[in-house]
Amino acid sequence: MKKLVVALLASELHNHLPRGVPRVARGLSEQLCCFNRLETICLTRRIPNQLESTYEYGNLCNWLKSHPLQVPLHQKILDSPEILFPNILPPFVLKKYHHMKSFFNRIQKRVVSKPQKPYISLNDIDIVLSFNPFSDFWNLPVENHSALAIGWFHDAIPIRINEGRYWRLDNYLSAISRMVLKASKIVCVSQSSENDLNNFFPNSLGKTTVIYNGHDIKRFQAPIAQTPDLNPIIKKFKIKAGTPYFVAVGKIEERKNIRNIIKAAIFLKNKSPSYNFQVLVIGDKRLKKDFSSLLSQLKGTAPIVFTGYLEDEIVATLLSLATAFLYPSLWEGFGIPMLEAMSAGTIVITSDISAMPEIAKNCAIYCDPYDPIDIANAMEQSLLMTATERKRMADQGRIHASNFTWNNSAKTLMELFDEITST
Repeated sequence: MKKLVVALLASELHNHLPRGVPRVARGLSEQLCCFNRLETICLTRRIPNQLESTYEYGNLCNWLKSHPLQVPLHQKILDSPEILFPNILPPFVLKKYHHMKSFFNRIQKRVVSKPQKPYISLNDIDIVLSFNPFSDFWNLPVENHSALAIGWFHDAIPIRINEGRYWRLDNYLSAISRMVLKASKIVCVSQSSENDLNNFFPNSLGKTTVIYNGHDIKRFQAPIAQTPDLNPIIKKFKIKAGTPYFVAVGKIEERKNIRNIIKAAIFLKNKSPSYNFQVLVIGDKRLKKDFSSLLSQLKGTAPIVFTGYLEDEIVATLLSLATAFLYPSLWEGFGIPMLEAMSAGTIVITSDISAMPEIAKNCAIYCDPYDPIDIANAMEQSLLMTATERKRMADQGRIHASNFTWNNSAKTLMELFDEITST
């Protein structure tokens, strides 16, 4: 029986901070390598000025082994200095660095002018997967090739939320429209995201299917069974001994709702001064100016600790010892961090809108993300839980999260392959 040739794009599989789209692409690609029915390849570089859209390629499994997720520290410094030194390197240095990096990348591409074998045309491939709607792949005349193109739709956040200077609604609408036009099938990561796609882009009707994301269970299972007082990681982030703490993840942006988390902490502390707790925010710690007044209200009461980006192992330890995981996002297409927190044995506090109730089911405490008082009430509920109640909810969350694996996602994707290749 002839194997299906399934191709993935190297540009979508690797990221120094594998979150969001790269995490989804990586999780599924690693599982697809395990199916004997497939010949999985990785398209590494497109060869320009060819009659057919042609790429250099290699074996996907070999490519994944040579590009591990855990990037050496010195490589992180060379490629992304702003990740490690956001408050040390001045903005003009970072800007100049990225201009130089872009220049040398262009020079390198010009030097490699002659195609290096092996290379392959899209007409020699059965299925191409593109996890990123903004990929240059969708600029190609995909519809003129025999390869079936499958795209991914993650969320409609740019339509629903104005994210300030990072908001690029026109670019988003153009990219999604192009993908909808050219894709043979579009995978939506939840029923909520499928509803958004069909609602805002009606031409997608009949092309969509829902395949839930998985998550990296082993990476987020609690690795260290210690009390907060004894754990060195807890001490590193200046969490006071014996003080309950909440964990939130994400950049300081509208969608992640860090502003309302801070307001909720202020309200809860003012409502019950006897409560002693802290809030740990994991992610980009470059603060906006309007956060300074909010943070000043918390000094000496419930301080906010901004850690910057952390490795998964450290995040797992912090989650496993936390009172609860705060995820009152204003909108999400899926919400992988909720599952990661559940696998770490943490109580999840999340929003009652978009995909969050669909994914977390009855294994979370829900709140109105636009109401800081409601978020504060959910935080109070988690603080007042007995040890028995906490264990029961944590165990329930672990069992529920164990259903969302990349292997299960890949099996559902294989069913989609059978469907589109048999017609």
